[in-house]
This record gives sequence, C-alpha cells and structure tokens, in this order.
Amino acid sequence: MASVHVPLGERAYDITIAPHSLSSFDALGHDEIAILTNETVAPLYAEPLANRLRERGAKVLVFAAPEGEAHKNLDWASRAYDALAEANFTRRGTVIAVGGGVVGDWAGFVAATWMRGVDFIQIPTTLLAAVDSSV
Repeated sequence: MASVHVPLGERAYDITIAPHSLSSFDALGHDEIAILTNETVAPLYAEPLANRLRERGAKVLVFAAPEGEAHKNLDWASRAYDALAEANFTRRGTVIAVGGGVVGDWAGFVAATWMRGVDFIQIPTTLLAAVDSSV
C-alpha cells in the first residue's frame, strides 16, 4: 500500500493506492454512508463493501444509477437526493463513489451539493477512473 499526499493548504488530501483495498476498507469512523454507483458495478463491488460496512455497524445506503454518460445529469442527481432524504441521510454522512469516471463525477456533485457538502471518498474501479480520481 502506498499513500501520496497532495499539499493544497486547507484543501490538502491523501491518495491511497493499494490492490484489493476494498477488503480492508473501513468507514473512517463514519457511521452514515451513502454508496453511489452504477447498476453494473453495484453487485460486483458496492454491495460487498456495503455489507462489510454494515457488519461494522454503519448505516449504509446503496444507490445505483444506470451505466453511462447519459445518466450524469441533474435528473439522476435529484434521484440520489431523494434516496438520501428517504434514508434520513444527514450532514454527518459520507458519500462514497464506487465505479468509473461517470460515477465519480456524479457522486462528487451530489456530495458537494447535499446539505452544502458532505465528506466524499472515491473508490475507482477502472484505471482511467483511478487516474481521474487522483487529480
């Protein structure tokens, strides 16, 4: 496992690079987690991650949009907001994007705009998404 620090003053963050890191991922102390993903990735990565986080006592919502650039829009952001509201997701929560670039963009927008912004974690599932997520 490797970690790269991105020094941006108050906006500094770390990038963790590790193979098979989903099996050891923890909720970073957050007990309210929304995993945003797409319908293809959900059963492969998002649901197993959600189950592990639930076993650790976290309240977890998994919301999956259809795959593809056409679903990166305000309609699907609104659907995600509805799911967050229905699950009583608060400002203390964390949004985790599990998937490729479209998922990261869409989930990042939702996280930034839900209740003026909540914590956001990206878990890319493709090489391109990993590069995109690190910038």
